[in-house]
Amino acid sequence: MQLKRRNYQEIKQFIQPGDLIAFSGKSEFSRIVKLATRSSITHVAMVLDVENLHHPGRPTVQNIIEAARLNGQSGVMVNKLCERIEYYPGEVWWFPLNQAARDKLILKQSHWYRFLHTQIFKPYDVKQALLSAFDIPRLFGPLAAIGHNREDFSQFFCSELIAEALQRATIVPTVNASEVTPIDICRLNIFDQSKARQLKGKNKYIKGFASECPKQWVNTIQ
Repeated sequence: MQLKRRNYQEIKQFIQPGDLIAFSGKSEFSRIVKLATRSSITHVAMVLDVENLHHPGRPTVQNIIEAARLNGQSGVMVNKLCERIEYYPGEVWWFPLNQAARDKLILKQSHWYRFLHTQIFKPYDVKQALLSAFDIPRLFGPLAAIGHNREDFSQFFCSELIAEALQRATIVPTVNASEVTPIDICRLNIFDQSKARQLKGKNKYIKGFASECPKQWVNTIQ
């Protein structure tokens, strides 16, 4: 799916907690993720909160939470969305939750919000990030276990963190979050396709965006 383009400043007042921010990077690691997942999406983050939302005289600032390696730091961190967009060298998208997903997010706010806050500063999990992308089909028998992650929250990679937060909000059913890739998140039909926008970079097609029922995760995420 090819999304319409909008500048961050034009739509920032509509960005809410729980919305997904997707990235397509240009680093060597990003190229590996693209190859392994056959997708342009290499990283995902979630809007954690919005500062000054009810103060018209102050600039509105969205904070995103992500498991990333950034500016010499590595791990689960909170960053200002405006700065991430400004300095990111690749493509950036905004995927707002649809109303059904947002209703669940609000109802379970203490669950997902508390979970995310308690993960801040945990290390970044490079090994599991790569293994989640390189899955070996079950027909290879015992060899399939080589590419399988056991769920482990002592460290995090980006889509693992977001997948578990979505589960805590009961937006998606229980799956092995340590096996979820960035494009797996983006394919869920929990987003408002009519409002989703690309915020930066070259126009790119996102195959399967918002097309998969969350209930299918039980069968597709190993």
